[in-house]
Amino acid sequence: MKRIRTSFEMDLKEKTIIIPGAAQGLGAEIQKEIAQQGVNLALVDLDEGKFDETVRASSSADVGVEG
Repeated sequence: MKRIRTSFEMDLKEKTIIIPGAAQGLGAEIQKEIAQQGVNLALVDLDEGKFDETVRASSSADVGVEG
C-alpha cells in the first residue's frame, strides 16, 4: 500500500488519530493505511457489526486500537 503523503512531514508514531466512519468506505481505507504506520487509532462508526470486525482486524496490527 502507498503511504499517505502530506505537504509536510510529521512523525505520527505513538500518536492517536480519531477516524470517524472507520468500518467502511474511505474511513476504512484510511484506518488500514495509518495502522501500518504504527499510529494508535480511535475508531468510530455507527454500523456496530462492521465496526466490531474492523476493530478486531485493526487490533491484530501492532498498534493500540480503541473502538
